[in-house]
Amino acid sequence: MTSFCRAKLNWSTTEAGRRHCLARAVNGLPGLGQAWIDGRFGFPQAMKLSMTHANERVADRLGEFAPELLRHAEQMPYADFVTAELVEIHRRFVDIEFRKDIEESRSAWGDDADAHPLPGTDRQRRFDALVAIFRAAGEVGDVGSAAEALVNIVVDADTWGRMILTAGLSTSTDLDGRPIDPLHRPRRR
Repeated sequence: MTSFCRAKLNWSTTEAGRRHCLARAVNGLPGLGQAWIDGRFGFPQAMKLSMTHANERVADRLGEFAPELLRHAEQMPYADFVTAELVEIHRRFVDIEFRKDIEESRSAWGDDADAHPLPGTDRQRRFDALVAIFRAAGEVGDVGSAAEALVNIVVDADTWGRMILTAGLSTSTDLDGRPIDPLHRPRRR
């Protein structure tokens, strides 16, 4: 299909690939094609949904979110819609954390659980949901190794000089062999 679009419609390989991706999404995402044909949202929203559909990590579960995403595509300006996808995913994870808190409360308090506060606050659940999203993303496929920690230490020159001297890392002579004071800084003219 991509070759046909390139040859007959004079589309670039990239454009033909985008349209082919959109066609797969229309076939695979319930309601997308009809909503788009009905004019409920435009091409940019349909393309964004097709890009999400093409993501192998979420494609198999995207059908669960389809009604809400289509509603967002229809009701929101494009810029808001693009972030709505992420907000919706976060909301789903917050709901999961809420259910975990309810289960924990019921296991601790039994039938009397409704009379006690949940173990976590809403703010904690939102944070835990964000952590869960990143952990879930990290578990999918090969995402590489963890980055090495990088620490930048900001220190003034005098303190740095004293640290170097104390650690025994400074020299006591210049390149010509003359003794120097490591804390002495020559004056600039």
